[in-house]
Amino acid sequence: MSAYGAQHRIRRRYRTDWFRVLVDLQYADWPHSRVANVLDVPLATLRGWKAGSEPAHDNGHALLELWCEVMGRQLQDRPMTTD
Repeated sequence: MSAYGAQHRIRRRYRTDWFRVLVDLQYADWPHSRVANVLDVPLATLRGWKAGSEPAHDNGHALLELWCEVMGRQLQDRPMTTD
């Protein structure tokens, strides 16, 4: 196996776990309808993010700002997952 192949296999891509972000907000008494209203996005859009789609940069940033504020956490503490 080439050096590139070995390196490529062990490298992981970390990304925000939007499902966990939204579930955390739900447990903090922030229903999806309230989050959607604050972010000014359709409820169906929020459901799509929870189902696995990625929010646009500005929407993702706004959602993470809300999560940080509600949860009393820092951005680096956000839930992460690997692909």
